[in-house]
Amino acid sequence: MQITFAQSVPADTRLVAQVVDQGALPQGLENSVAEGSKAARFKGSAGQVFESFVERGGSLVRLALAGAGEPKAAGRLANMEKAGAALATKFMTSGEQAIALDFSGTNYSAEQVAAVLMGLRLRAWRYDAYRTKLKDEQKVSLKAAVVVGAPDGAEAA
Repeated sequence: MQITFAQSVPADTRLVAQVVDQGALPQGLENSVAEGSKAARFKGSAGQVFESFVERGGSLVRLALAGAGEPKAAGRLANMEKAGAALATKFMTSGEQAIALDFSGTNYSAEQVAAVLMGLRLRAWRYDAYRTKLKDEQKVSLKAAVVVGAPDGAEAA
């Protein structure tokens, strides 16, 4: 998986993900997504994922929320890794080629962002060289991640 850092979400990216703490949805989230997450019993527990579709900038965007658990939990970095791994599991064969991880407006440290990216990258690894009978929908499509709004030092971490 190729991981890059950017100032804003690329215009051609159809999949945008946000990591959220337990019980706290991001500010500025569309009302339909907020209500849908409540209806689906999404609480932001570690590794929990909620997916919805929203219109942004005149195009349809697939929006995912990944739970990172309690902010003060003892295993906080492990929970951040679970959030990244859950995103990889959910979208690895989804047909999407890139995921934009939006950390704008969060107070995550560089180490926590790096933990999310490590979970994403490790869980996205798959060796299919000898699996010759995979259907197109079973093949890995997610090949890139774009990180937006990361804190200073996240790229080095």
